Amino acid sequence: MGHSPMLSVWRLYLFIGAMGFFFLLAAAFLVGSAARVLDRGAPWPPRSRRMRRLRRVVFAFALLSLGLVVEANIEPWWPNVRRLSVSSPGWKGSRPLRIVHLSDLHCDPRPRLEPRLPDIVRALEPDLVVFTGDALNDAAGLPIFRACMTDLAKIAPTVAVRGNWDVWYSSNIDLFGGTGVRVLDGASARIATPAGDVWVGGAEVGGEAAFPGLLAAAPKDVFRVVLHHYPDEWVSAEAGGADLFLAGDVHGGQIALPLAGPLVRLSRRETYYRTGLSQKSRLRMHVSPGIGLEGGTTPRLRLFCRPEVTLLEISAGP
Repeated sequence: MGHSPMLSVWRLYLFIGAMGFFFLLAAAFLVGSAARVLDRGAPWPPRSRRMRRLRRVVFAFALLSLGLVVEANIEPWWPNVRRLSVSSPGWKGSRPLRIVHLSDLHCDPRPRLEPRLPDIVRALEPDLVVFTGDALNDAAGLPIFRACMTDLAKIAPTVAVRGNWDVWYSSNIDLFGGTGVRVLDGASARIATPAGDVWVGGAEVGGEAAFPGLLAAAPKDVFRVVLHHYPDEWVSAEAGGADLFLAGDVHGGQIALPLAGPLVRLSRRETYYRTGLSQKSRLRMHVSPGIGLEGGTTPRLRLFCRPEVTLLEISAGP
């Protein structure tokens, strides 16, 4: 992890602190005004033009802060379904391959979107479902995570890799046992889908040494997908011959402001990767903004960065 995440987290706390300051200042003005109105015997002091302007500015910022706080608490419960068309020379199927990409559930003891995800995914009729890591914020969220994964695996073949939270904090927890999800930590396999066979490889965080040989057994005429939690590893995926690279980790910043962009910018190699679809030479890459919320002391908020279920429709093309 580079130096930028810590600076980004400080930007997040400063932003939240500024919103709280304006809101409390406006509340103080309101209480003072209400006290004067109730105390009818007290003379109403004349207000200067400067004071009237100050009040208007403070109230405007307070209303804006209140609106942003409400929005930031609504968005974690408001999923966005994004459909992306991807043209790839590696796909030879007679129809598009439909892949649903999920990442960063970060399950807490109380469910958020997890019970709704299977129905959302089922409606997209995927050929393949992938999860690119970070299952839990708390061990008490394990039943919620496993129930979600079990239901997803009943919809379509589902494969996963472990993210940094899984490796660092949940290494002794059986995240996927009995769910029907195939875990590809340093391995690859041919996956049969209704649209045709796909070769999928994956490496957990800390297992990046597997990348050079990850797709060694993959036939050249089979579409090759590589999963990893960190977007930075697209270079290794491209060198290994992948057609599509799927990652998560960055959460889209969770708090993103117009013009300013994401306030939290995670960087592993001093390069920040935005969420969405991009092309790296022959390789196509998708970075998911994730479903859940960063754990620890990070505020459980999303602002202008809704949780996302992404459908990638892979068609043959240049």
